[in-house]
Amino acid sequence: MTRVGARAMNKIVLKYLLVGLILFNLVIASITFLYDMETAPLYRAFIHSFGGLLILGIIIGGYLILKNKHVEPAQPVKELVMDASSWKTVDDLYLSFFTAVQAPAWHGKNLDAVRDSIGTGRINGIEVPYCLVLRNCNHLPDPLKEETDSFIKVVSQLAQEGIPVDIRIESSNPPVP
Repeated sequence: MTRVGARAMNKIVLKYLLVGLILFNLVIASITFLYDMETAPLYRAFIHSFGGLLILGIIIGGYLILKNKHVEPAQPVKELVMDASSWKTVDDLYLSFFTAVQAPAWHGKNLDAVRDSIGTGRINGIEVPYCLVLRNCNHLPDPLKEETDSFIKVVSQLAQEGIPVDIRIESSNPPVP
């Protein structure tokens, strides 16, 4: 299971436990309320029975408020530069990516492998969060330009899926003849 998948699973389990706890407390409070109505005034029976649920709600509400106020200081995102000025083939694109992220020698040279290594992690020497900076890619030949556009699209999709990766294309001057 990936790190992202494990975090999502933990959140789901925590939500179900919380809902279960609230429902359990509500059932117990309802039973207690029915019992207390026979022996105490209505307001006392209500407070005695549902007081625990009220306290639980206050604790959960306070936690959610404090959780949202806690903001971690922003850390600068690593910028990994991929310079396309010397790229001639699609392999050059992948080699530039591999160098930037310190990929292992066995890393696949295709978009699925790129998606897996960024999205699941634990493959490259440099892991997300980072920003890939593509430079000097205005002059690329058509097949390489198409693969570069697909590469950019894959990284952008990963970012939209919540993976902490970004990609930036920096304009460059046309190559000098």
